Amino acid sequence: MKRALLLCALAGAALTARTEAATAETTPIYEQVPATGAVAHLHDAWDQILAAHVRDGRVDYVGIATRDMVKLDRYLIALAQVQADTLPGPDRMAYWINLYNATVVRGVCARWQPLWRPDADQFGLFKAPILRTSDGAMSLDALQHTVMFRQAPDPRLHAALCCASVSCPPLRSGAYHGADVDSLLDQAMRRFVNDPARNRFDEAKRVMTISKIFDWYAKDFGGPEAVPQFLEFYYGKPLAGWKVQFADYDWALNETTDASKPGPGASAAPPGKKK
Repeated sequence: MKRALLLCALAGAALTARTEAATAETTPIYEQVPATGAVAHLHDAWDQILAAHVRDGRVDYVGIATRDMVKLDRYLIALAQVQADTLPGPDRMAYWINLYNATVVRGVCARWQPLWRPDADQFGLFKAPILRTSDGAMSLDALQHTVMFRQAPDPRLHAALCCASVSCPPLRSGAYHGADVDSLLDQAMRRFVNDPARNRFDEAKRVMTISKIFDWYAKDFGGPEAVPQFLEFYYGKPLAGWKVQFADYDWALNETTDASKPGPGASAAPPGKKK
């Protein structure tokens, strides 16, 4: 039985005023257009944006802000009109993941400036009610913790939800779709676990230096003692008895431009989590 379903180049014309942009993210500035087409085509616009602006998990937020903001806003408006509870489980999971990731990208575009980081303003990106659903506005944190992980507590979601930092799981260059969401979640977690920039396994010393995600959200993986067993499945080799240590978490922005170079990371816990 299958396991349970789970953003110094913005000159003048790009984002002329951060205040205006921040307002735009919470108040739609485009005419409310109804979502059209079948659920299967709901994420086509997000697919196109990702294909054009994401490379190897790095995001061209400047490009999105200057060329595809209208498309992104219209996509988010369409998502806000979907009654998620009426979707089949796989489609609902894909909807949530895309809604979260697209809202993060939109939020970064609204806040972008050289050297901006997703942990700025005490993680304000994740605490502000910038996410729109058919039931109203909520924060990214609320969607993740009070909706997604309560209705479908699949730990693989941690590899699919992208917080826009260098150390978070990379953003796919394509949307999630209900038809293959289960296999895509497996691919995302396997890629994340085996990415030496995020998780390292020293077989000679039997020491794993793993992402802080497995520390902050250990309970989602069955508890601290169960984390090695969870990782074992995706790493492909026994990890029982290995020493566990956690890598510093780099909150620098996962962008493609040279505007802000990734610097030394700080393992500040995400909102709602203890260091």
